[in-house]
Amino acid sequence: MLRIKKVLISIILSIILGYLCGITIYKIYENDTFNTINSNKLYLLQSGAYSSIDNMRMNTKQINYVYFNDDGIYKTIIAITKNKDNIKKIKDAYNIDMVINEYYLENDNLVNKINEYDKELANTSDKEEVVKIVNNMLINYKEENNLKLVKTY
Repeated sequence: MLRIKKVLISIILSIILGYLCGITIYKIYENDTFNTINSNKLYLLQSGAYSSIDNMRMNTKQINYVYFNDDGIYKTIIAITKNKDNIKKIKDAYNIDMVINEYYLENDNLVNKINEYDKELANTSDKEEVVKIVNNMLINYKEENNLKLVKTY
């Protein structure tokens, strides 16, 4: 009987300690993952979506843009920002309808460059300067190879 009590107490103690260790490790990794995801969240300002690349090129001659193929649809992106406050400035500067898409970018180098451009955007209200900064941001985006974006749902 005494032996059964010792085994039972050992099992219960092991379960409790395992549970506490599991919770502690989960909280550590949950915070790290959440901070990493939020630090790489981008807003892509999309000016259009087209069924073919020729159709896209014909309809977007007026503005500088980057594009990507999303399940057979060519989406034209005229601005990239991490700062929600800059979205209104960009919309006002271009004065066209835009769709805002949230994505996560895995390229930390480009995320840092976008942060720098966002600071410049935050410090200006001149529409021509906003367009210039956005165009420079797009040039950096075009120069990066193998970019992986993950869409939020």
